[in-house]
Amino acid sequence: CHGGESKLFQPLVSLKESSEENGKYLFRNEEGWWRMSEFAAGYKSYERAPDVVVASQAGRTVGTMIVALSDFEVDKLHVTIPDFHNLKKRMEQFDQAKANGSKDRIKEAEDVIKEIDTIAPEFLGMYDAACSGDLPLRASHNDTKFNNLLFHPDKHVGIVVDLDTLMPGYSIFDIGDVLRSGMISAEEDEADLTKVQLNKEAYDAFVSTFLETAESVLSPKEIEYIPLSGGFMSFMLAVRFLSDYLNGDTYFKTKYSSHNLVRARCQVKVCTLFSELISVK
Repeated sequence: CHGGESKLFQPLVSLKESSEENGKYLFRNEEGWWRMSEFAAGYKSYERAPDVVVASQAGRTVGTMIVALSDFEVDKLHVTIPDFHNLKKRMEQFDQAKANGSKDRIKEAEDVIKEIDTIAPEFLGMYDAACSGDLPLRASHNDTKFNNLLFHPDKHVGIVVDLDTLMPGYSIFDIGDVLRSGMISAEEDEADLTKVQLNKEAYDAFVSTFLETAESVLSPKEIEYIPLSGGFMSFMLAVRFLSDYLNGDTYFKTKYSSHNLVRARCQVKVCTLFSELISVK
């Protein structure tokens, strides 16, 4: 697929297409097979949008990706991580963690548990509506955190990398993850919540170029859900972080004992920021 002047996805070859053990696009070592892609000279990645120019490029890039994949036959995609963005399943895991997790950690996290339980019905309703046909099932990247986009100063459209999670999904997954990770002023594990703010100019720049690029292939409901998507994805990540904390940090790598709790609080704050943005409108 090509996006304007640049290649949206860097060229790859599959294992079946390589006759050599270490082919041009494949490398094998003691850890297994590694998929290789052409080096994108002059491109940079960012943890979050540094300015409105890059935010605009991100909007065009994600929009171009959705357009490029809009006629892809979803049933041909292999589900690499079952239930990855299944909010119902994530909430079931959260309920299990509350019932069976560390009592000390449950007590320490009482405030966040209460916040998540309070706002859960809104996002579960949104997820149920999407699964019931409100949103079309698409070929979705499913992991569009901002550093999975590469940008070049001389090109309007960037490159999308890390395609291992390309599976059936909904547009809110890809829109929401880039908004959640790229339009916030702090890292996703910022402990000082006063530093966690929404970059409204970057958000507006992203949405403007995204719609300019992809509106023609989006349903009215998908467009309506754009402002909700950042809150949806930050909420689900908060649930995952907190579940892992209550279970003793068995999934996410942590740097200190309360790391996942800090992450959860941060993502709940991000979720709140997107909700406030909607209420202002």
